[in-house]
Amino acid sequence: MTEVRTSRALAAGVTLTRIERGTEPAPADQINTTTRGPCVVNVLTIDHAVNLDGGGSTAMAVEGALVNRPSGSTERAVGDALVYVDGPYRSGN
Repeated sequence: MTEVRTSRALAAGVTLTRIERGTEPAPADQINTTTRGPCVVNVLTIDHAVNLDGGGSTAMAVEGALVNRPSGSTERAVGDALVYVDGPYRSGN
């Protein structure tokens, strides 16, 4: 079973997003960051970081296209999401 984790980190104004495939080898077009993750954290001086939900619901889309392969044979409902939009912040009020 794949143990997938998602994390976000902010260092010197740069945001790093990782989807980490744990115990299962990554497909040829993806990088398994399990062993590289600590290296990334040690190289950067992380100002803020968060570990997000893991498991089969972990998915990442860029410009509407899925860029990872969530586990399982069907799509899962996702109860929450972090959405990043380019441009100035505007309040809904």
